[in-house]
Amino acid sequence: MSKKLYSSIKKSVFGNLSVYLLQIISMIFYARMFTPAEFGIVASVQVFVIFFQLFSDLGLSPALLSLEKIKDELRDSVFTFTIVLGVVIGFIFYGFTFFLNIYYENPLYSFYGIFISIAIVLQTMTTIPTVALHRETKFYTIAAVNILSEILSFIVVITLYNFDYGVVILFIRILLFSIIRFFLLYILSKNTLLKLAKLNFDFRHLSEVMRFSSFQFLFNIVNYFSRNLDNILIGKYLSIEALGIYDKSYQLMRYPLQLITYSINPAIQPILSGEKRNLIIVEHNKLIEKLLVMSVPIALFMGINSEDIVLLLFGEQWSNVGTLVSILSFIIPIQMVLSTSGAFFQSLKKPQLLFYSGAIAALINITFIITGVYLGSIVTVAICLCISYSLSFIVIYHVLFKYAFCISCVDFYRIIVKTLWRYAPVILLYSAIVTQFSLSTKLVFFDLLLSGTLLLALLAIFNLKMLKNTLLNTK
Repeated sequence: MSKKLYSSIKKSVFGNLSVYLLQIISMIFYARMFTPAEFGIVASVQVFVIFFQLFSDLGLSPALLSLEKIKDELRDSVFTFTIVLGVVIGFIFYGFTFFLNIYYENPLYSFYGIFISIAIVLQTMTTIPTVALHRETKFYTIAAVNILSEILSFIVVITLYNFDYGVVILFIRILLFSIIRFFLLYILSKNTLLKLAKLNFDFRHLSEVMRFSSFQFLFNIVNYFSRNLDNILIGKYLSIEALGIYDKSYQLMRYPLQLITYSINPAIQPILSGEKRNLIIVEHNKLIEKLLVMSVPIALFMGINSEDIVLLLFGEQWSNVGTLVSILSFIIPIQMVLSTSGAFFQSLKKPQLLFYSGAIAALINITFIITGVYLGSIVTVAICLCISYSLSFIVIYHVLFKYAFCISCVDFYRIIVKTLWRYAPVILLYSAIVTQFSLSTKLVFFDLLLSGTLLLALLAIFNLKMLKNTLLNTK
């Protein structure tokens, strides 16, 4: 089982690696083409787009992945339902943009909403094609689609930028990406066991997945407010420019999370669904140990070198991002581990527990986000976010182990403590050397290269055996 699981994970991670590298390269160009205020406009819309996209899925994807077999009637019913749902949500979102005109005191939001509304429809319609490819672990295929969509969108952005269209180009990019991605995924789903989805307006077949999807959907709702309230409040009560800076720092912090954890999640549920609880627990603890071993050095490197990383990727106009990245890097290991928990709730067919634990965690996060905004700066928001994620981590894993795994979480925390203890010499020495002795060559790239080489050397001296045993063992 481990070999099958990690084979699937490797496909997903390596497939997404190329996608994220391309996105980072694109972002390097975009950060120099557009100002923090312009990115703030996109972020202020995107935070609400994410909310409406929750309704475009309704938890159907994990529900379909939990089924051993999907009949043609169910496939076609879900596909048709997503078309109808997408059109309805698209119209509602467009109407909502007139509220954004008032909320952000900018009459252009309804114009931007035209592009986003169509993109929402197309995003909704990708549910069945994406599930079809995920069920057969065709992650390289999905990655290839995303890469091609990103490249073509990037070419259009560069072309339109020369005509001085302004920030609307970024909204055109979102729409174009969605168009290309949908049609490619739909065509490629023909080569899966599910085949091409067709129209079927008999929605009675949806009852097979609605109970599972309903709890998943409720979790997505509470999780949305937990993860996005900071953006909503910062854009309104601090400034759009502050939102652009905060969003960019959070995005940079999430890149390793997206590459590793978000690549792993789609591989877990199709492989572990239906397996015995004891086996799932064993695979969970192995995976968590691997994630910790990978994430701690990443967090350490980003936290220490945040200013140089920001300067290299985004340029001097984003210099304020460095401080926030340094703070948010603290929660990279927490988020990396925490983000896999949902897949294990789903594998055990316990979406109700996922919702209950998520609701408590959301309440914690919302409380601390409001506190951070009330204190008056994006730095205080970032600090409060670190505290809230730490508390949410404890809550969610208490529920997972006590009520889903039905065992004590002592071994789980033992893994965490053991890993951090083994990394202690590297953390202390690396932090002391970089902060106390100047490694600056006045060339940002070489500064980062030198710092990264030092970290790798310390890892080789103190933790090479642990890295080999943990990361290479898939038995």
